[in-house]
Amino acid sequence: MDEILRITLHPRRALLQATTTAPATTGGETSLLWLYIVAAILGSVVFLVALYCCWRWCKGRQSNRSKSKPVPFSEQTISEVLGASNHAAKVIPFETIAQATNDFDLRQKVGDGRFGPVFQGELPDGTGVAVRRLPLNSRQGKREFVKGVKNMMEANHRNVVRLIGCCYTTSRLLVYENLPNGNLSQLLFDRSKMVSWRIRYDILLGIANGFAYLHEEPDSIYAHGGIKAGNIMLDKIMKPKIADWGLAALFRNDQGEVKPRNMTSVGYMAPELALDGQLSAKSDVFSFGILCLEVVSGRPNTDINLLGTEMQTLLSWAWALQSRDDVLQMVDRRLENNYDEEQATNIIHIALLSTQDTVSARPSMSRIAAMLRDEEDIPKLPAKPEAVKSLGLSDQVVSGTFTSSFVTPKFVTPSRSRMSKKKRGQSSHYNDPSDPRGVHRL
Repeated sequence: MDEILRITLHPRRALLQATTTAPATTGGETSLLWLYIVAAILGSVVFLVALYCCWRWCKGRQSNRSKSKPVPFSEQTISEVLGASNHAAKVIPFETIAQATNDFDLRQKVGDGRFGPVFQGELPDGTGVAVRRLPLNSRQGKREFVKGVKNMMEANHRNVVRLIGCCYTTSRLLVYENLPNGNLSQLLFDRSKMVSWRIRYDILLGIANGFAYLHEEPDSIYAHGGIKAGNIMLDKIMKPKIADWGLAALFRNDQGEVKPRNMTSVGYMAPELALDGQLSAKSDVFSFGILCLEVVSGRPNTDINLLGTEMQTLLSWAWALQSRDDVLQMVDRRLENNYDEEQATNIIHIALLSTQDTVSARPSMSRIAAMLRDEEDIPKLPAKPEAVKSLGLSDQVVSGTFTSSFVTPKFVTPSRSRMSKKKRGQSSHYNDPSDPRGVHRL
């Protein structure tokens, strides 16, 4: 037994010893010689099999790692995946996009959101574009990514930013139409500008129409997950267009959840999204409710100067005013009496309905759009959500006492009696949205 073990562990040495002593062997020694030879061959085979198995294991690990990294994907293959599209799916060469953005010059950078930086540029045919350079941590493969882009290109609505094309070579790039008037945040929170009530109302109605389309019309339902004033772009006639839609699905984890840190800003985030990362159309409804309050008040949701030394959100302030039947104190004082009180009240009520803790209690975006068009009655408000109750507000804060330099020093309380029937009956729909009087410097 010891002899066999020695032969197995050292087959080459045993074989050498056997061959050097072969001429002097007898019949019994010849059998021992063949034993040496068989053991040497067997040991060699075992060694080679083990080596092969180790090589396959290492190669498998390397292959698994490479699957999570994007690899160059030819434009021809992209075109094959995109196929025929109703709205001219377009593959744009990387070189063309690089030239349009001056090789992604930082001076061309106009944004740096949760889905990567945005650069503005101009294509060779003179088309102004905004280029989103996506991070490379998406879990989708290249083919799934391009199919997602195809669905996005087929979406077509006047209140949704249009996707012109894409590029998937060394980078993942999405090319959008460029909108000249920036975003709603830049317009609304610039205290040197005064946005008319007509423009504000039209913007909210346009956003509601756009989300009703994204949630209900396309083959692939798009929950946005990032609604905020900075993601509402404005065209040359101040028509709102929703940006960053359709991207959330590219950054889900293996369980189909969306990481809250990749989603909307704090203050806009629905409770269920913050807790378990479950994104749905009703999460967007919650964020839209917060946006409504911002548009009515002309203030960011988490303005630290809003209520003096007590930092509160617009939502808690709105519920406090609602409990006193005095929601019109929330209206941007820069408007003075130049707004429709009934519309303002309705928008605030829609905002409170949209921000209920219970997901099923929130209306759909199509119903909200109908409410804004006066095609559907606004339901009775439910009780104040528990999360808002816990915040509380002092009587001084609720009554409208402000100390911030963020607002004008004189507070003009709207008077219902001063609003004529003609003014109440005015609707934002009959006005020409291209009228420059909608926004002016103070």
